[in-house]
Amino acid sequence: MTVWNSNIPQAGDVPADSQSKLLENNENLPIYLAINHGAFGTPEEGTHVALTMPEVAAAPDTAANECALYIKEGTGTVPQLFFRRPTNGDEIECTGLGADYTRLPSGLLIKWGTHTINGDGTVTVATAPYFTTIYNIQITPITEDLADNNQTTTLKTVTINPTNFVMNVASSYRRTTAARAVKFYWMAIGV
Repeated sequence: MTVWNSNIPQAGDVPADSQSKLLENNENLPIYLAINHGAFGTPEEGTHVALTMPEVAAAPDTAANECALYIKEGTGTVPQLFFRRPTNGDEIECTGLGADYTRLPSGLLIKWGTHTINGDGTVTVATAPYFTTIYNIQITPITEDLADNNQTTTLKTVTINPTNFVMNVASSYRRTTAARAVKFYWMAIGV
């Protein structure tokens, strides 16, 4: 493939002298246009078949009436897809999140996991480093641990911070006196 020649024709050129260079440019147009697009004469003609973007060092500026979709280094120092709101607004990382959390297009972050508590008391569950603000924590005991019905466990969230939440655990036992380990699912919603 030859390089696109943007200097033809010049004002003083005779068309016959520029014809070969013009033909080369015209022959290369379908090649350039086919990058990430359906080729001419195919059912995909005129559509995007993929979008390839180079990584940028910083978020691009956005005006009041525009948004930006771009690639930059994100979670895990790997290039990720980002969205930026109008007027240089919030940046939202759209990809690259872990196996235990996801970010919605609105910017809402949902993170989940399991945890085990060995007996009664207070436990701190880390949610760091992803939240700025946590709006809600949901906690559900994993019932397989309570299958013998000898134990009733109450899980109560007492403190919620952007990096963790603290819970009180209280159990009652009908047939045993020793506290048992209790597993639970948790889900945090925030930004």
